[in-house]
Amino acid sequence: MDKGKGRADDNNMDQSSFVDSDYDLSDKEEDNIMAAQVERWKNVVDSMRTIGDGDGDDGGTGDDLPSDSPSTRTESDDDLGDRDSEVVKIVSRRYKASTDLNDPKWEVGLWFNSKQDFTELVQHQGVKIGKKLRLKKNDKIRCVAYCRRVLRSKKNRPGYPWMVTLAYRSGLGCWQISRLRDTHKCGGASYNHGCANAKYLSRLFKEDMRVFPGMTVGQFIEKVHGKMKITISSGKAKRAMARARKLIEGDLIKQYKRLHDYKTEILRANPRSTIVLATQRLEDGYDKFKAIYIAYEACKTSFKRHCMRITGLDGCHLKGQASGILLAAIGLDLNDQIFPNAFAVVRIENTDTWSWFLRLLVLDLEIKDSSNWTFISDRQKGLINVVRVAARMPCTELKDKIWEAARATNTYGFEKAMEELKGLNEAAYKWLTAHTKKESWSRAFFGFEAKCDILVNNISEYYNRVLLFAREKPLYGMLECIRMYLMDRFTSRRKMGAWMEDCIGPKIRKKLEKLKEKIGECMAGEAGEWIYQVNTKFNEQFVVDLRDRTCSCRHWILTGILCQHAIAAIEMTGIGY
Repeated sequence: MDKGKGRADDNNMDQSSFVDSDYDLSDKEEDNIMAAQVERWKNVVDSMRTIGDGDGDDGGTGDDLPSDSPSTRTESDDDLGDRDSEVVKIVSRRYKASTDLNDPKWEVGLWFNSKQDFTELVQHQGVKIGKKLRLKKNDKIRCVAYCRRVLRSKKNRPGYPWMVTLAYRSGLGCWQISRLRDTHKCGGASYNHGCANAKYLSRLFKEDMRVFPGMTVGQFIEKVHGKMKITISSGKAKRAMARARKLIEGDLIKQYKRLHDYKTEILRANPRSTIVLATQRLEDGYDKFKAIYIAYEACKTSFKRHCMRITGLDGCHLKGQASGILLAAIGLDLNDQIFPNAFAVVRIENTDTWSWFLRLLVLDLEIKDSSNWTFISDRQKGLINVVRVAARMPCTELKDKIWEAARATNTYGFEKAMEELKGLNEAAYKWLTAHTKKESWSRAFFGFEAKCDILVNNISEYYNRVLLFAREKPLYGMLECIRMYLMDRFTSRRKMGAWMEDCIGPKIRKKLEKLKEKIGECMAGEAGEWIYQVNTKFNEQFVVDLRDRTCSCRHWILTGILCQHAIAAIEMTGIGY
């Protein structure tokens, strides 16, 4: 097999777009060569009124236009249109799609590189002028295009007001117009016909679909009507959009076949990354896709060095042609922003797929003691049985008092909120105490390892929304969109960090400034060496130990961010923070 050809097929490239600048001919040079060939073959002109006798084939299928049933070459067919033949000027000019497609000049002698160029021109003109153009006797040596709105002659024989006959010239190796009747006598235009089929529309609106991939069927129909003044059905619009997506993104099955090549290329460009492709060997010897797991080296290394030991786990459905589930592990950086760790595409979401995903994640993040880590989830199907830890936070619609109890950082605040909840709704209080453990949803009973104050899995939900556009693509396109998103995100964060003059992240600094506004509610007094007592206007007292970096409200040690009481104590010392 030709290596060059195989490589082009793998990359879905058009070989005709390859140009060798050393040997390429200009349009003028090609025209001169063709004119010389025509001069040498003058006998071709003498036989213009008969169909050529060549045996070549340009490979064009002519499938874009509706064709009549295959017909044999008969005397009546050859005499078609002879009665009204006119004396025309024979020309030798090459058809150029770039200039002639929208404004063609039909002439006898006009030659085409392929029959497909001719059929595309006929189809485009049929749509443009609103005529029902069809193909007749479309075979290896000839192709006849005519207007379907046939008129009857006096002898009741069909006459064709507009007709073009294309013949293959074996001596010249091209296709030429041998007969022409460029007159339409069939009345007005029709803007609801079969020339604008799904294949034609997909090619014409491919770039519109590329720019606006989320286009709906209704929007596509309106765009076709606005640009071409024709009306199409919703079924034809769906078929055209599906073909356009296939042209843009490639064939779905071919994308699965290229996953091994994709894995090799990613590992070449990103050494030490983790890519696991799980397949199932079938009886016929072929491999069936099961799942793919990807964790880039930059994600793994940066998370272990600079991020907190907290990870959100979530799964979401794919929206495009490829069905499946996108699993993701999302962390938090020191600026309280999401930090993607790893992701995987699996066929279904269950205990086995989550177990497989988390086993790989544990190895990549080097999690040796899970008790020092915090995992947040929305209790997806199969995930509850995998993450066997105490802290399983139920993300339900919580009321104000339940939120107050959940946000409380010490036992006093928690018990106060629960008593108020009991006074408002005793049934809700009993259900909450009977069906949940306070250690699983209230910050007052959380450990100090996570250093994070989030209570719900918003980080994973945000990540899923960001990747909504990628989830609508086929598998290969989706993986590339995710990679590009990660690359752009890391690049922008690196540039932002390079220009930062503050050692504290912008979001954390904003939180501190907001807490600083509340120190007017506090009054600090020195109680010992680096120890301060802080009284609030609500008659509350807190003890701040600046040496151990703790406050009796537990906010500082829970989140790693100063509380308003600690800020009040630091302001009293004048040392800054």
